[in-house]
Amino acid sequence: FFQPPSANQGFYYLHFYTRTYMPIGQVRHYLCSININNDIYYPEKNILALLIHNDFTEELKFQLDQHSIT
Repeated sequence: FFQPPSANQGFYYLHFYTRTYMPIGQVRHYLCSININNDIYYPEKNILALLIHNDFTEELKFQLDQHSIT
């Protein structure tokens, strides 16, 4: 349960273009169905952002590639 802090601490946002606005609940439901649980927000119209911890970057990109999300 208790572990030392990661050497790769920090977060960043991964941005996606969306054709139309989707309610955050709908986006969260879709992402959870493919085992992605991240904070989501819309910084601008038709731009979706996911908050990602640095330790999980490669895993998230792999998940997105598996489901053809770009």
